[in-house]
Amino acid sequence: MIKPKKVIFFLPSLLSLSLLFSCGQEEENTENYNGEITYSFKEGKAEFRFEGEDYKEFNLYKKGHNENEYKLLEKLSSPFFSNEDIRASFKIVPLVNGSEKRSYTILVKPYVEGVFGNSNVKVFFPDDDHDEIQKYIDDKYATLCSDEWSEDRVEVLFMPGFYTDITLKNGYYTSFRGLGASPDDCIFSSMQTINHPRTGNALINFWRSAENLSFYRNSTWAISQATSLRRTHFRGDLALFDLKGGNGLSSGGFIANSLIDGTINPGTQQQFLMRNDTFASFNHSNMNMVFEGTVGETPKGTWIESRTTLMETSLDVIEKPFLVFDETKGFGYYVPTTLNKNKGHDFSLDDHDFVPLSEFAVMNPNDNAKKINEKLKQNKYILFTPGTYSLDETLEVVQDGSFIMGLGYATLSANGTQKKIMSVKSIDNHMSSLLFQSEGKTENYLVLEEADDSSRSTLSDLFFRVGGHTSKDVNVDTCLIINQDNVIGDNFWIWRNIGYKKNYGKYGCVINGQHVVCHALMIEHFYKYQLIWNGEYGEVIFYQSETPYDLPSPTYWSRVDEGYEGEAAMGYPSYKISDNVINHKAHGIGIYFINTSGIEELVYTALETPCNEGIDLEHVSARYFGGEGRFLHTINDIKGYEEDLNMTIESFNKETYPDSF
Repeated sequence: MIKPKKVIFFLPSLLSLSLLFSCGQEEENTENYNGEITYSFKEGKAEFRFEGEDYKEFNLYKKGHNENEYKLLEKLSSPFFSNEDIRASFKIVPLVNGSEKRSYTILVKPYVEGVFGNSNVKVFFPDDDHDEIQKYIDDKYATLCSDEWSEDRVEVLFMPGFYTDITLKNGYYTSFRGLGASPDDCIFSSMQTINHPRTGNALINFWRSAENLSFYRNSTWAISQATSLRRTHFRGDLALFDLKGGNGLSSGGFIANSLIDGTINPGTQQQFLMRNDTFASFNHSNMNMVFEGTVGETPKGTWIESRTTLMETSLDVIEKPFLVFDETKGFGYYVPTTLNKNKGHDFSLDDHDFVPLSEFAVMNPNDNAKKINEKLKQNKYILFTPGTYSLDETLEVVQDGSFIMGLGYATLSANGTQKKIMSVKSIDNHMSSLLFQSEGKTENYLVLEEADDSSRSTLSDLFFRVGGHTSKDVNVDTCLIINQDNVIGDNFWIWRNIGYKKNYGKYGCVINGQHVVCHALMIEHFYKYQLIWNGEYGEVIFYQSETPYDLPSPTYWSRVDEGYEGEAAMGYPSYKISDNVINHKAHGIGIYFINTSGIEELVYTALETPCNEGIDLEHVSARYFGGEGRFLHTINDIKGYEEDLNMTIESFNKETYPDSF
C-alpha cells in the first residue's frame, strides 16, 4: 500500500475571477487571490489548504449541497480546514483586528469538483435529481453524437448507488465510469450506444468508453475502433450493432473483464476481441472474432467455417487500473499488481493496490508542456483531465513506476515544433486512456525509449490519429515505437485520416523490444508498413488493419527502393515481421484491402514473415473491402484458402507449411 501524501491541484487561471467574491456579492475593490488550493482526503474527511499570506485568522463559511446561503462554520487560525461533507462549498474571509476583510474572500469548490479542477469532469450522486441527470446525458449526447472532430471532452462519474431509471448514451469523446469497488455498485437501466445519425451505421463510432458499471436491461454497444468497454456487468443481452435505421454496419471493438448474463449478438460486427469475459453465448461470427480467456458459448466450426479464434486463457495481461471513491480514502485508483491468467471476468480486489488521488499531479488543458514536464520530474502520478493539451515541447517520463492516466479522452496534441509528443525513458509504468495527435510535422507520437533494465510496463486504451481534427497539414513518421522489453499493450487504435498530401503517415507502429505482447492491435491507412515487428518473442492477440485508401499513383505503393523486384515490390504488407526475427506468434489476424482513389493498387502479400522455426501464426485473413486492386497473397507467396478476393490461412508454421521452412 502506498502511503498518501498531499499534492497541490492547480485551478485553471480562467477560474480565478470565480474565486473572488465577498459574502456572496462582488465588490469593486476585490483583491485577486492568486494562491493555490489543495484538495486531499484523509480518514473520511476532505482536507483543504489555501495560502493565508499574512493573515492569521479567518472565518470559514459553508454552503451545503442544494443550499442557497453560506453559514458561518468556525474560525480558523491556520490556512487549513477539513470537513466530511464532500459536496459542500466553502467561503473563507480573512480577519483583520477581529473584523472581516470582505474584499479578500476566497470561494472554495466542493471536494468532488475541486479535486479535478475541470468542469468537464461531472460527478453525480444517486440522490441527485434523476431527470436532471438524464437531461445532462441526453444533452451531451445530442451535441456529440455526430461531432467527430469536436473539441469537447466529457468524463461522467457516478457515485455508488441505484440509477435504474437512467439510460446512458455516449457520443464522441464521452467516458462513463462508476466509482464503486464493483460494477454492481452503480446500476443503470441500459446502455444505448447506437448508429451515427448521419451515416446510419456505427462504422465511425470512435472515441468513447464505459467502465465499472452495471445495466439491468438489454443494451446496445454499436461501435468501431478507439473504444473500450471494461469491468461492466450486463444483466440482459448485449447487441454490438444497431439495426434501427440505415444499414447498421459496425467494425471492430474490444470488451475486457466483463460479465454479460445473456447473449451477445455481434450482428454486423466485422471483427472483435473479447478478453477475460463471461457470457452466456456469443451467437455468431463474421470476419475475425477472437476470444481470449473467455467463459461462454462461442461459434463452432473450423476457422474457415466460423472465423473464430479461441484461446483458453489470457496471455500476459495486467488489467487497467480503475478510478473509485472510497469513503475513508477518497478518490483514487485501484491498481492491479499481478498478471491476469484467469478465464472469464474477475471483479475482486485481490492483488490490487489503492493509490489515492492526492498522490497525483492533476493536469488541466491550460497547463503547458513546461509545467507538465516539471510535474513529470517531481511526481510519478499524473492525471490528465478532459481537454486538448497543446504542447510545444516533448513530454518526458523519467521516473520508474510512473502512472499516467487520462480522463474523458484527454488529448495530447503536438503543435508541430517538437520531434516527439511523449518520450518514456523510465520503466515499469502504467499508461492509459490518452489520445495522441499533431498539428504539424512530428516524427513520433509516443516512444518507449530503450532501457537497460526493462521490467513490465502496461499500456491500455491508447489511441493515435494523423489528421482529421485540424485544417493544418500533418506529417508523421511513426506514431508508436516500443523499444523496451516486456511491454503489454491492451487496446490500441493507430489511424491515419484520408488525404495523401494533407495527412501523411509513413508507419503506424514499430516494435523493437523483446517479449512484447499486444492485445487488440488495430492500425489503419499508413503509407508503408502498418506494423513492423523487429523484437524477439513478440505475440499479438487480435490484429485489425486496412490498407491506405488514397494513394495518388501505384508508384507510391512500391518497395523497389527496398530491393524487391517484380510482383514482390507491389505494395507494402500490413504486418511485417523482420527477416532477423526467430520467434513470433500471432492469433486472429484480419488485414483488409480498401481503395477509394480509383487507381489500381496491387499488394503482393498481406503479411510478410521470415520462415524460422519459432514463427507460429494462427488464423490469418486477407480480405477485399472495395476499390481497384487486391491482395495477391495472404502470407509471403502463399494464398491459402481462397474465395472470391478473400484468402485465409488457418495456421502458418513449420508443421503446416514445411516447404516454406
